[in-house]
Amino acid sequence: MNRITEATGGIPLKDVDAMATSIAGSGFKAVELAPALSEAFGKSRNRAVSLASAYAKTLPTIDDHRQLFQAAAKLEPDEHRTLVEGYRKAGQAQAVVHAVGLLPRAEGRTIMDDLLHKPDGSIDKAGATSVGLWLRDAGHQLLAAQVPVAPEDHDDALVDFIEDVGDAISDAVSAVVDAIGEAIEDFVAAIEDVVNWLATEVAALARSLVAAFATLGELFVKVLEAGYEVVRKIIKGLEDIGKSMFQMLDAAFTLVRDSLITILRAMDSLGRTLGQLLSYLVNKAADLVRKGIDALLAIGKTIGNLIEQAAAAALSLVDKVVRALVDLGKAIGEILATIVAKSLELLKQVVSTLISIGRAIGQLLQDALALGLDFLRKMAQAAAAIGAALADLAAFIASAAAAAVKAVVAGILVATSSLISLVIEIAKIGFAVLKKVVQAVFELGRTLGNLLKELAKAVVSTLRDVLKAAFELGKTIAEFAAEMVKYTYRAAAKFVEAAIAAGAAVADLLESVIEAGYFVFRRMVNGILQALGSVASVFSWLLARGADLASELWRQAVLAVRFVKNAVGEILSWALAQTKAVFETIVKAIEAIGAAIAEVIDWALAVGSAALEWLGEVTVKIGNSLSYVLSYIEDDVLPAIASVIKGALRAGAAIAGIIAWAVERAAATLRTAVGALLAAGATIGQLVVATLLHAGDALGNLLKALDALGTAFSTIANDVWSIGGEAWERFVLAAKEVGRGVVEILEAALEIVGGAVASAIAILLRTLASYREMSPQEKADANLVFGPALDLSDVYVATESITNDVIFGIQDFFTGNPDSRAFVTDTLINFDVDDGPLERRKMIHELTHVWQFKTTGPFYLVEAIHAQIAGDGYNYGYDEGVASVSIVTDYAGTTKNEDRGEATGEGGQDDLIAAGGNFDHFNREQQGQIFMHWFVRAVLQARPAPEVAAWEPYVQAVRAS
Repeated sequence: MNRITEATGGIPLKDVDAMATSIAGSGFKAVELAPALSEAFGKSRNRAVSLASAYAKTLPTIDDHRQLFQAAAKLEPDEHRTLVEGYRKAGQAQAVVHAVGLLPRAEGRTIMDDLLHKPDGSIDKAGATSVGLWLRDAGHQLLAAQVPVAPEDHDDALVDFIEDVGDAISDAVSAVVDAIGEAIEDFVAAIEDVVNWLATEVAALARSLVAAFATLGELFVKVLEAGYEVVRKIIKGLEDIGKSMFQMLDAAFTLVRDSLITILRAMDSLGRTLGQLLSYLVNKAADLVRKGIDALLAIGKTIGNLIEQAAAAALSLVDKVVRALVDLGKAIGEILATIVAKSLELLKQVVSTLISIGRAIGQLLQDALALGLDFLRKMAQAAAAIGAALADLAAFIASAAAAAVKAVVAGILVATSSLISLVIEIAKIGFAVLKKVVQAVFELGRTLGNLLKELAKAVVSTLRDVLKAAFELGKTIAEFAAEMVKYTYRAAAKFVEAAIAAGAAVADLLESVIEAGYFVFRRMVNGILQALGSVASVFSWLLARGADLASELWRQAVLAVRFVKNAVGEILSWALAQTKAVFETIVKAIEAIGAAIAEVIDWALAVGSAALEWLGEVTVKIGNSLSYVLSYIEDDVLPAIASVIKGALRAGAAIAGIIAWAVERAAATLRTAVGALLAAGATIGQLVVATLLHAGDALGNLLKALDALGTAFSTIANDVWSIGGEAWERFVLAAKEVGRGVVEILEAALEIVGGAVASAIAILLRTLASYREMSPQEKADANLVFGPALDLSDVYVATESITNDVIFGIQDFFTGNPDSRAFVTDTLINFDVDDGPLERRKMIHELTHVWQFKTTGPFYLVEAIHAQIAGDGYNYGYDEGVASVSIVTDYAGTTKNEDRGEATGEGGQDDLIAAGGNFDHFNREQQGQIFMHWFVRAVLQARPAPEVAAWEPYVQAVRAS
């Protein structure tokens, strides 16, 4: 028999304590508990309830309770329900819950159903409350035992349980919650009272729930059914037990929109800031961000706060938030309106995002304009700062009103401090739009100088349009010019070029700087020349304004242009097309600025004869060195000398000065100069007179030059003879020195007048000055012929052919025979030394002439010349052309064949005999031949006396003289 039934069978059913005592002393086994309950139920339901209450008070161990409930769960429903009822009457409802936590799932759910529901199926609030309280207490135990909150992927085997529980409390809690089942209302009923609990109690419940659910998401799904206040309490409890906001949000974002909204509202009400909530989204994907922003908006957060707090969390989050707002259908204007008063950095981030998702700058500016000009300025500043396409900004400006343009330009200036890129884009649209921008710049306080500085790197076409706009808006040329001093020459040149292209007159530009000093003036000139190229614009302005040609302004203009062009050529070319007075002014100015006159000469050489003539003329007029100019040209372009001389003569240059320079130059130079002088009307006489002032080869060089120019020698001689005196003598000598033949000189003289010939001969003969004494051998030969009749001490022999040239030239002039022949002047024997030594026999012939001079004076020469020209010549009657004979020619015994009659006088014996020894019967040349033939026969051929007899009387007569 069941020991429990036996021990309690006689105890009244209301005496629960007696039953408890009897059970404790019955020595029962746990397996007898459920059967005893069933037997009691068979007697009456109330007895079974009382027995159950006695069990609740008596059973010594948890395992006894566990075995009881596990076995009871298999009884009939009314039977195990009475067990739960009895425990509850004994105040041990939580023991039922605890037992459930130790039961297998099926049995646990059976018992939990009995606890939570009334027989009619409705919720038993008291039972549900007991479940909640048990969960709370279990949580306390977990917290007290410092059982850690396991991660959601924890291993149950790692959790230690407190000693009096035996099994893991966490598993028990899980079993309890599982036993509640899927009925949400049961769970809600179990925990809904937490709204009235203390924070520590809520935290304990939260700890149990964390242990009971695999994830926080699952927990939230259950808790959310209990309503907002319960959710709020549980979230606070979760925070208190160490669950982080991010952990809870991870779970919340897996839930549906309404659930997420509830959780975020709860967190918000618990003091979580918007920034904290947004910080969760920093590294989240776009869909989660959008979901979060949607939920935050739903709990009342404003767009402005969302964006501002996102920026505080991380600027990158602003991008995500803005994108989310757009995806959620928020209008751009609405978004912008919320950040009107926010920081520029925030605006920049928002604008950057809007642009990146395809929103046009123009539309953003339009939306900003709707919110006020100040916000438009900020919008433009933000757009420019983040590098928005200036073309888009320019497109907005193109159609905007002046006030809006000013606001946009102001924003851009603040963002970039430079207008150049915007102006470039604006210029592409058109001048009218650019003018609006320039006007805005001026209204914002920028000066023309500021504008130019900012646009210094712009291309000329852009600068042109800007300056055109500035001028139309009232800026003056003077203001513009004043700024040029601040720039390098290159930069200033670009500005000036742009100003001219914009319509500024060159004259106005130059006039504006005329009082500003040379360096400002030079910058302006530089710019004008860079723009227009030609120097005419500058110098034509000077002419037009009537500037005195002697004024400093001309010098400054020349100096400035030369500085720019690094040469004076263009200046001179311009001047060449003006008057000579202007040209003279320019040349003076060029010299005054320190430029080398060589630059002027080089220019003239390159330009040609007209320039060279003007150069020559101006050189003389201003007192420069004509010689320097001519010398410089000589080295480069010889023909140019003629042009310079022509101009110089026109200006009154002295022929003597030109000749003085020319005679010292090379032949080609002199020739060119002489040609130029002759072409200019100078006479040969003038040239000769000028040349006579110079010693040396000057006159000879002049004669060569005249000859090279094709001037007839006779013409030259005639002009010189007309000068007379020293001129004629120097002319004859110079002619001879430069290679004119004696015959040519005499023929030229003959064309003038006979006196000219005689004068020429006399002059020529005075040149014979190179000679030697006779050698001993020559003297020995002479003594054999002349004996004491001829004093040989003052007889000389010529040694240079030039002197002989004179003699033979004279001879050729009179005889027409160009063959060289020995000739005597006074006591000087002349012969052509180029033909070798004078032959011995011919020496005797010439010594006869010396004897003639010594006996008759110089008259012999005229007689000799006459004998050659008009008389019988040399042949006194000997044969010619009959036979030849070998004759010794020198002291070495050299021989050569000669005509026998000419060499030995053969055939002349009869004439000699017929003359009867009268020496005067023969002319001067025949006398020389007679003595020579005697010498040949008597000495060279050593013939016997009979063969010399015909000549002997004449030799004896001379010896006796």
